[in-house]
Amino acid sequence: MTKKIIAVILTAILLLLAVGCSNSAPKSTTIKEALIKDGTFVNDWADLKFSIPDTYTVLTTEQMKEMAETSDDEEKSDQAVKGDEILYNSRSEQAKEYEIKDLKMFYDINMYTENGTSITIMYESLTGFEGGSNMKVEKYYEMSAARSAILSGLSYTLLGTSTQTIAGHEYYMGSVRFKENNTYQNYYVRKQDGVMICIVITFNDDSSSEVRNFINTIESAH
Repeated sequence: MTKKIIAVILTAILLLLAVGCSNSAPKSTTIKEALIKDGTFVNDWADLKFSIPDTYTVLTTEQMKEMAETSDDEEKSDQAVKGDEILYNSRSEQAKEYEIKDLKMFYDINMYTENGTSITIMYESLTGFEGGSNMKVEKYYEMSAARSAILSGLSYTLLGTSTQTIAGHEYYMGSVRFKENNTYQNYYVRKQDGVMICIVITFNDDSSSEVRNFINTIESAH
């Protein structure tokens, strides 16, 4: 796997590793885990169901850690840049901004293709955030984009936002462009039971149609 592809995938998973998230649902939340069987992902709680395409490889926690270790930290900047604005000059500043007393995040699936597309479905309890369950999805999207850029050391620009119906539910959709490797992330977010359900898709210009095709294959689990 090339370094470019690894860099693309890492923009989606570095946050998960940094906060020590688990692939087991926190017992103190209403989150329920998916069942993945015979190449089909089903989560009754999140109401998501889809067939995992043959071109995708599903990553384990151990594999994500191995990929993170292959990244070259010397190529990363300690600055997080949003457009022309420097958000932070060091990751220690970022840590203070996003200090959360009771973080509960875990991923349900992370999968990628050799052409540099990765798809992550993750859930994050709003317990511990300022405002708690009253946090708006718009703010959560902007915060998530900033965290991903900071942890991966990439400059980013927020692109357009819209709404997207997925499996009968309305999701807030926001796009991010990372300057250094010319890749993009789409965030599809909705709130349920005080938890943010977040689908993060990282892709490049060559795989943008693949993103649309995948979203259209997701159906209700009920």
